[in-house]
Amino acid sequence: MVIPGVTPKMMEFSEFIGTGNEWNQVVAAFPQSHFLQTWEWSQLKSAYGWRPLPLLWKSAAGELRGAAMVLERSEHLWKLPIHLRLLYVPRGPLLTSWSETEEYQQVLTDLVDFARQRSAMFIKFDAEVPLGTGMPGEADEQTDPAGAALALHLQQSGWRFSQDQVQFRNTVLVDLAASEDELLARMKQKTRYNIRLASRKGVVVRPASVEDIPLLYRMYAVTSLRDGFVIRDEAYYQKVWGNFMAAGLAEGLVAEVAGEPV
Repeated sequence: MVIPGVTPKMMEFSEFIGTGNEWNQVVAAFPQSHFLQTWEWSQLKSAYGWRPLPLLWKSAAGELRGAAMVLERSEHLWKLPIHLRLLYVPRGPLLTSWSETEEYQQVLTDLVDFARQRSAMFIKFDAEVPLGTGMPGEADEQTDPAGAALALHLQQSGWRFSQDQVQFRNTVLVDLAASEDELLARMKQKTRYNIRLASRKGVVVRPASVEDIPLLYRMYAVTSLRDGFVIRDEAYYQKVWGNFMAAGLAEGLVAEVAGEPV
């Protein structure tokens, strides 16, 4: 039935019902798929107070058009019996194309409606949508029309930029399909020199197993102290790295000289 004065939606919006493998297949179908939208990440966060709420958007013909692994968390308001509900979509939502204005507008509207239904104080998202390519401020910088249009839409429709940014603001993509010589040619001369020097000094890189996680963590901890950044406890990385390695979604690498990790 069509209600007069109401514009029908382009896509059907629903909660996902299925297995973790099925959800990961959904995530992998999108061009900007990200590990923070995987089932494994949602299960990790569920151990730290977040509730996963996977959502889907499909066209009238049943074609998959969008997906979002929404994470929900409740916080106590001081000592009062009040809970504040927060929703976060890390590196999502995922869409087949961010150039389809009507589609992303519906997805964002549906997310706001969903947050209101959940009585959330706010919903936050940081989709992997490029505002541009190249190095910011340099000659190769180019604005991405779809990203610019999305940023303008968000500004005009009342979304606010969060000063509390958890994820990295910039993403570097490296095409690994190229040959080794082509990859080296893209690097700076000093980088190529260091790589070749490591080879001459006998540095060998091997894949890490789950049993190597304590070793990886120790090296990570030393690096964090040296470079002055904060990391979590070892148990957290046992879960993160172990779950993703077991699922075939991550691989650790260990560099060794004469069998000693460096």
